Amino acid sequence: MRVLFLTPRLPYPPVGGGLVKSWALVEFLRQQAEVWILCFQGAPWSAQQEAWVASWGGRLRAFPLRRERDAISFLASLIHRLPLSVYRHWCPAMAEGVAKTLEEGIDVVFADHLYMAQFVPSDFSGPRVLHLHNVESLLWERYAPFAGPLRPLVWWEALRLRQYEKKVFSMFHRLLVVSEEERAAVMGMGVPAWQVLLVPNVPRPDLLARPPLEPPPSKTVAFLGTLSWPPNQVSLRWFMRACWPHLRRRVPQAHLVIGGGEPPLWLQRWVQARTDIDLRCPLDDAAEEEIYQGARALVEPALTGGGSKVKVLNALARGLPVVTTPRGVQGLRAVPGAHLLVASTPQEMVQAIASLMDQDGLWRRLSRGGRELVGQFYTLEEAFSHLGEVLS
Repeated sequence: MRVLFLTPRLPYPPVGGGLVKSWALVEFLRQQAEVWILCFQGAPWSAQQEAWVASWGGRLRAFPLRRERDAISFLASLIHRLPLSVYRHWCPAMAEGVAKTLEEGIDVVFADHLYMAQFVPSDFSGPRVLHLHNVESLLWERYAPFAGPLRPLVWWEALRLRQYEKKVFSMFHRLLVVSEEERAAVMGMGVPAWQVLLVPNVPRPDLLARPPLEPPPSKTVAFLGTLSWPPNQVSLRWFMRACWPHLRRRVPQAHLVIGGGEPPLWLQRWVQARTDIDLRCPLDDAAEEEIYQGARALVEPALTGGGSKVKVLNALARGLPVVTTPRGVQGLRAVPGAHLLVASTPQEMVQAIASLMDQDGLWRRLSRGGRELVGQFYTLEEAFSHLGEVLS
């Protein structure tokens, strides 16, 4: 069987939530079929990426694309009558590349993300599969209340996305979603239940294979994520303003480590003169492991966003206790108090983090419980067990 996998970014190395899921899908599909990958390239690849690309022996093709999320792109998307995220990924070279690859004999086309759906020909006779990292219209609706003066435009974009989704979903034989909430949202757009398959997010598999952690002597709290992603910025601003000062008063030795890529200018300025906050960017595997081993908790103060949080799954797999909000645990089979701690208010957030600072018994129980949860439900074999029927 030959599968064409269309994805917006090179799925290697698997750093960041979306790339972890894309990489995991590719690795799973490689075990079942012969896979071709078509993706975009916005910047030169590292030596590590070049080696991974070479390992595909010509079955991975990349097309240059760099279109910013700015006013010019927004106006152009209106002219082309496409949602902004869809227009930003339109590329004639990619469309031509898809057509040429299909001529080589492809059995299944797998579009990874909504904005890759536009490259799947409606007359392709084989199975057409669309993997939704998020239901994009739902993502924008959730972000709108936090968008300030841009709120009307964000609501409008959410409406445009919903109209586009209704049109595009009908072109695919199966749609893969990451949570029951998003499955219900897709079905609410008229897609029959049998066409919508829940394929949950997974953590990086190597994290679960590493040795168990022990509670460190430090009072470090970690926040990890793609720092340019607007939902992450909303969450981080709220935590730093509403929670962090109170935690510092309660635990004066508390130290916050923020790790990830593409930090915005406001964050760089905020931490520049602080001794209690550390910004580590970019973050490679060794630096991330150092944070896992040295932190007492990972905080995910999610207020918006979609799908389920891969950063939470990564921390659970590594055995680092997690403190999050109800939004941060949504879509996961985690039980508060057994696998992680959930807080709805700044006061609850501070209390939960403080309890992990000095209660080694609680720390070890959550560390062990998180790893057991991942081992039971979020390995590739378990999470992707129904993908075989999709390919057939």
